[in-house]
Amino acid sequence: MRHCGGCDGRFGPVWSPTGRYVYFAELIQDGSVFLTDTTTLETHLLGSGASATDMKYQPVWAPTSNRLLHPAEDGSSLLEDLETNRTLKLPDIPWPAWFDASGRYIYAPAYEGERLPSSTRETSVFDAATGQLVATREGVPSSGRVYGSGGDPIAATANGFVAALEGVVDCGGTIIYPAGASEGFCIKGGFGAAISPDGSRVALAVRGERVPTHFVPSDSDGMLQLHDIVIVNISTGLTRTVATQAVSGGWPPQIEWDASSTQI
Repeated sequence: MRHCGGCDGRFGPVWSPTGRYVYFAELIQDGSVFLTDTTTLETHLLGSGASATDMKYQPVWAPTSNRLLHPAEDGSSLLEDLETNRTLKLPDIPWPAWFDASGRYIYAPAYEGERLPSSTRETSVFDAATGQLVATREGVPSSGRVYGSGGDPIAATANGFVAALEGVVDCGGTIIYPAGASEGFCIKGGFGAAISPDGSRVALAVRGERVPTHFVPSDSDGMLQLHDIVIVNISTGLTRTVATQAVSGGWPPQIEWDASSTQI
């Protein structure tokens, strides 16, 4: 047992997929983040200081193994393999960073500190299997993903990875990159993309009309943004509208796929 001095429930404890490891935050004084091995009962420090316990710096487990991503002091990312006791610094992967659903790819938008200038609206993709930076794609994950919700904008396939990224001025929506393609196609007005687990389709919310409302949530001017929920076939680019007049205040509705890639 370890007294955390006022643990923040939003920041742990978070268990590894195997249940062997757990990390948690301690908020007394300047704050610290610890990692415990429940087999050996050893605990070590992952990071300390006010920034270490900020939600933006919460470590990320790989989906299927005892590998952990957490921030380095210089703003890059560290990949810690707890089975082999090896830590790999990823200088080309700035924090925050995430695993895709397969655990093979690590991706990160090219942030500079707290802001994301238009000149660096790109996302780096690292192959954890080969230990190599494999691509940089124009665009960034949706704001929902950055703040800890929403679907993955990167997904592994048999031919590499597919991506669905926002923030490209010439698009005004989401750019979808098929596997192996350095250029993508734009879905104008589409945001909050979620790639199906099998990497074949993207579901996203396409902005429609704005209507007056007396109810919340609404935009500050009392108008409500309506969305069409659209599914895009990544290989063909064909789209299909599956729902209309979806609302979620000023944010795109959050979309989640089931494990079989057949329902959202």
